[in-house]
Amino acid sequence: MATLLYRLGLGAARRPLLVILAWVLALALAVGGFLAFGGTLSSTVTIPGTPTAQVTDRLKEEFPEASRGRGQVVFTTEDGSPLTDAQREQITALLDDVAEQPAVEGVVDPFEAQAQQDDARTRLDEGRTELADGEQRLADGRQEIEDGRAELERRTAEADAGEQRLAEAAAQLEEGQAKLDAARADLEERGLDALPAEALAPLREAEQQVAEGQEQLDAGRAELEEQAERLEAGQAKLDAQRQELEAAQAELDARWAELEAGQAELDAQAEQLAAGRAELEQARDAALAEAEAAGIPAEQVAAQFADQEAQLAAGEAQLAAGQDQADAARAQLEAAQAEADAGAEQLAAAQAEADDGAARLAAGRQQLQESEAELEAGREQVAAGRQQALDAAEAELDAQQQKIDEGRAEYERGVAELEDGRAQLAAGAERLDQAEADLADGRAELDDGRVEAERGERTLALAEDFRTVSEDGSTAVGIVTFTTPTPDVTAEDKEAVTGALTGADIDGVAVHPSQELNATVSSLLGPGEVVGLVVAAIVLVVMLGTLVGAGLPLVNALVGVGVGAAGALAFSSAVEMISVTPVLGVMLGLAVGIDYALFIVNRHRQELRRGTGLHESIALANGTSGNAVVFAGITVIVALVGLNVTGIPFLGLMGTVGAVCVAVAVLVAVTLTPALLSLAGMRILSKKERARLADEGPASVAEGSAAVRRAGRRSTMSTPAAIASALAAVALLVLVALPVGSMRLGLPDGGSEPEGSDSQVAYELTAEKFGEGYNGPLVVTVDLPAGLDEDAAEDARLAVGEQLAGLEHAHAVVPAGFNEDRTVTMFQVLPEEGPNAVSTEELVRDLRATEPAGEASNLGVAGMTSGFIDVSEKLSDALPLYLGVVVGLSLLIMVLVFRSILVPLIATGGFVLSMFAAMGGVVAIYQWGWLGSVFGVHNPGPVLSFLPTIMIGVLFGLAMDYQLFIASGMREAYAHGLPARQAVLTGLRSGRAVVIAAAIIMISVFGGFIFAHDAMIRPMGFGLAFGVLLDAFVVRLLLMPALMHLLGEKAWWLPRWLDRIMPDVDVEGAQLERAHAPAQPSVPAPDGGAHRA
Repeated sequence: MATLLYRLGLGAARRPLLVILAWVLALALAVGGFLAFGGTLSSTVTIPGTPTAQVTDRLKEEFPEASRGRGQVVFTTEDGSPLTDAQREQITALLDDVAEQPAVEGVVDPFEAQAQQDDARTRLDEGRTELADGEQRLADGRQEIEDGRAELERRTAEADAGEQRLAEAAAQLEEGQAKLDAARADLEERGLDALPAEALAPLREAEQQVAEGQEQLDAGRAELEEQAERLEAGQAKLDAQRQELEAAQAELDARWAELEAGQAELDAQAEQLAAGRAELEQARDAALAEAEAAGIPAEQVAAQFADQEAQLAAGEAQLAAGQDQADAARAQLEAAQAEADAGAEQLAAAQAEADDGAARLAAGRQQLQESEAELEAGREQVAAGRQQALDAAEAELDAQQQKIDEGRAEYERGVAELEDGRAQLAAGAERLDQAEADLADGRAELDDGRVEAERGERTLALAEDFRTVSEDGSTAVGIVTFTTPTPDVTAEDKEAVTGALTGADIDGVAVHPSQELNATVSSLLGPGEVVGLVVAAIVLVVMLGTLVGAGLPLVNALVGVGVGAAGALAFSSAVEMISVTPVLGVMLGLAVGIDYALFIVNRHRQELRRGTGLHESIALANGTSGNAVVFAGITVIVALVGLNVTGIPFLGLMGTVGAVCVAVAVLVAVTLTPALLSLAGMRILSKKERARLADEGPASVAEGSAAVRRAGRRSTMSTPAAIASALAAVALLVLVALPVGSMRLGLPDGGSEPEGSDSQVAYELTAEKFGEGYNGPLVVTVDLPAGLDEDAAEDARLAVGEQLAGLEHAHAVVPAGFNEDRTVTMFQVLPEEGPNAVSTEELVRDLRATEPAGEASNLGVAGMTSGFIDVSEKLSDALPLYLGVVVGLSLLIMVLVFRSILVPLIATGGFVLSMFAAMGGVVAIYQWGWLGSVFGVHNPGPVLSFLPTIMIGVLFGLAMDYQLFIASGMREAYAHGLPARQAVLTGLRSGRAVVIAAAIIMISVFGGFIFAHDAMIRPMGFGLAFGVLLDAFVVRLLLMPALMHLLGEKAWWLPRWLDRIMPDVDVEGAQLERAHAPAQPSVPAPDGGAHRA
């Protein structure tokens, strides 16, 4: 790698204009792609699959209007007085104008909504008065009916007396009537049995046929049920087999992936062995040539390379064995895959057979239904026959009765007057019965009205504390609903609405759109970020002593950020990005872009001062420091790309975008930096340095190394000082990390917006006038049983609503409607406190743990707070996994770089301490509110939910950078023969200047984002800046050297077996430096040329 970078730097130095043109084209393509294909960034953080996301998706299906984007706008009088009628009319007119916006679905007029709520209470009181009046009218009607019935009973008694007198005249008719009654009684008692047997024979035969048909039908139904049970059992077995097959296929896929990874590692080992053999042969040929020139026998030279030849041969044998194992594993996987495919085919055949059985079962059921219809027709025929026989017998009796009636004709004329009287009595009784029925109808209507009144009372009680106009009349809240869901509402649409609202001139009224309407994407670079760049420029000027040298890293960083950020934003129309995604890329791109260029420029300046030629100096700087830059960049990239292992889409995308920006910064550092250095020539040195170089000449590399060794022998760190430094550093980090124990995760609400902004004022006014919970309403959905009518569904909803209102921390519960078939109902629940309050989180958990009253089921919760909880819990669950991956990766990489066990443990432990300390600072400031006036934290709340994960990824990469530049110097000094403790101080002195400068630059860049407009970016900027401060100055420059001094020789201990199998990474490019060490240094002239010393 060092040789490749050497050649790359040399080529860029010789053709600088070509390289610069290539990067200008890359920047133009990235910007053009962004302008042509860039999409809208989202301000909403969501994770698919969470309970809130599931409820939100269901709302889109069952209540499409509820899924549309919406926001509040607060209208308040400037002097706190009640809104006048004129002001109310102007506000209503303004909202009507907003409703005409193309992107607006509709608006809620707060005065109309409040009037409807107040009118409902008035209508309810009027209804109760009407119910009381109706109750009195019913009582009066009951008394009148009772008086009428008393008069009817008196007149009926008189008619009964007259009938008794007529009964004596009917004695002669009684005997004939008795015989007829006996015959009729016999017919009624015995029914068809009273008729002759020959008349009933056809009827009995038909009944027998119907009974036999019913038995056959029952047998067929039982057989069909048995077939259905067998079919269901077979289908369940098929489903189980399918799941087993899918699990086996998933395991095969994992083993394939593992095999491919192993094959890639074998291929990489093969390449390394080939490169090692080429290097060995080259070195052996050179040694033979030198030996021949010196008269040394060739056999003696060959013996020097025998061990290396044996190591290469052993490596090749081990590689061949590994390849054989991989081929065997591949054969096993192919056989297992064949078995899985055969099992899938068998399962498909069995499924087809089961489907055929289901079709036959459906046909049987159809035939059974047809047989039931035929049997029912038979029953109807039998019933008709029975009725016909009875009707014939009844007709015969009626004929006999007619004869008796003719004998009574004379009797009936005698009772005509009595019948007329009874008719009058019957008419009176009918009138009383009708009055009784009317009274019952009135009672039923009154009861229905009482039930409706009770429902209205219960509904109003639930929403009693929900208002759209404050009780003092000074403030009103309107609602604007967009035509698209919240993530799809563009910044242009929001700006059109807020522009119309804030541009209105309503005398004495202030208009404040809420966060949902003002949520636009922040600019990537604001005043704070520019200040950070200015501070970085000052640090560069102080360190390098020349404006040319200071400007070069800044140009590199801006080019890298432009290409990386614009290139990433070009995909924002195809991939959903949140607003902070490109900001993280800009942060990292600027910070590492400046640092990486600084490392190469600093090495180039050292080479020039040693007398190395311009192009050779650039190439050496690119091959040595550039090699370290590439390794450091890869470390950061791996840590950022590793964010994808969390399984959280937006976090993985943030890591990917950040990794892309870092990768571009690395490419810019190793290509554009050499080109710009070539154009700068000797002006990269200050005038004093160039003059001294021309007058005194360069010092040789050997003299410089001797001076370093002498400096190392002259000074070492004292052991008491090392102990004190280590204890002080650890104590400081632990102390700063203590607030982490109370850390709460969440997302910023409107109260976290910049103080005095419309969003923040709207949030505070809403909390003051309507209650804090008004800023974070929860949406609750509940399933109801199918088939409920309107009244039953309303009763079920009220029962659930009253149950929810009884929960602790629930301020108001507003019923919000049913879906079309009344199987799902929705509530708006207002908490007692704001969306980030602990009580609101408890309310959400209580709601989710509630079993709905009655037959309702499946209670779901959505809304800002529930979304915060879901996102935070998902991130909290992913954090340990990611931390484990990063710590494990840190140990592995550091073991490879420093060929030591304890140095990686020190580096990783220091990273963990600085990371927790940085998080402690974030908690203290942004959650507890310490130094809030300094950092603009006027409303402390939970820590940004994804900040800990982002900080782990970014600070891990940067910590490894600083560890590399400090510890590599210690390793080099130790390898050159210095005692371990002297090597610690020597390496620290050689690398601390550039690390301090790089850290200050990094802190300046990150610190510039602390005062950004976006509430999500501010804690991110502080956390990264504070983390770099602690890691660079406390861990890398204080704790790590102290521990290295205390360990002494043990710090570099490595098992021999591990030393033999590990590759030589050579991050510092030492081999390249030795290969290009000049026998006689050349002296760069002030004009950019060179002369020999």
